[in-house]
Amino acid sequence: MPIRQGPGKLLNKALDTQHGDWIKKFSGAQSATDVATLWREALAQGAIPGSYWALLTHPATDAALIRKAFGDVHMLSHLVGAANRADIRRLTELKDQIDVLTAKVERQEARLRDLSLERDEKNTALQSLLSERVSTVSAPLGAAEEAATIRALQDLIQRMHGKLDRETSRRKNLEQLQRNWREEKLALLAERDQLSEAHQRALEELTAVETLLVAPDAGDDQADAMPTIAGLTILFVGGRTHAIPSLRSLIEGYGAYFLHHDGGQAENLNLLPGLIGRADLVLFPIDCISHNAALMLKRLCGQGGKTFLPMPRSGVGSVLRSLISWTAMDADVQGHVSAAN
Repeated sequence: MPIRQGPGKLLNKALDTQHGDWIKKFSGAQSATDVATLWREALAQGAIPGSYWALLTHPATDAALIRKAFGDVHMLSHLVGAANRADIRRLTELKDQIDVLTAKVERQEARLRDLSLERDEKNTALQSLLSERVSTVSAPLGAAEEAATIRALQDLIQRMHGKLDRETSRRKNLEQLQRNWREEKLALLAERDQLSEAHQRALEELTAVETLLVAPDAGDDQADAMPTIAGLTILFVGGRTHAIPSLRSLIEGYGAYFLHHDGGQAENLNLLPGLIGRADLVLFPIDCISHNAALMLKRLCGQGGKTFLPMPRSGVGSVLRSLISWTAMDADVQGHVSAAN
């Protein structure tokens, strides 16, 4: 239940202001069943913070529904943790595969060196044998003996050439196998790096969402980690239609103005120049925007000197992570400029 005295009153007021849209949306609920229905819809959209506060403060909410909502949020944290653990297991498997391939490549390189040395030794032995045969035929030979010697030498040369050809073919096969293993190793390394980056992004998004959930109760350190975008105009291009209300609530909750363009799904791309001209910062998710819209957006931002941030995903966590990173980077730049002056 909301606290109506002292610091608790200020806290409730701050939360009511930040999540006013959701409180208004839940105000039409007449019973705990209606509140539970709205909560399920918000949960399906991933709009947790605002709807959770609206549920907690609604007069029709009972103790059972509060326990149910708390359990849903708790289960969500377990699901995110399970996804992270799956990524870690995959990274461990990739490392084991890379170690095995590295050992195979090292063994094949050693084998190729041995084959090269063996080939050189055989060539040297062949040359020595030919020299010995030539030196032994120093005295004049009869026609039959000379013909027999030539045939013997030709047979020996043919056998040695055949063995050399087989060894050369085997060496080429081993070299091809080695190249294949190297390519497989590089592919595994690239997949490992991609998973590592995705894992890191997921951790940062989870941290950002957790910070958003507990920010009103946190100390100065947590408050400093939240985005400082009050008074700015944020343009979001693309994304999924059902998630836009949550993004609007998030950004406006920090005192910023929210603009949206669907990236050309239903709205004309010719509207983008005017929107970009009004924006201080442009966000767009690379997983939910057309290629043409992304290219046009980058070109217009470059021409207008506007900052744009591509995001890997279109969820609330990805947006919050991008805003926190951008405001932290912007603060660092301003601090360096002030120090230089």
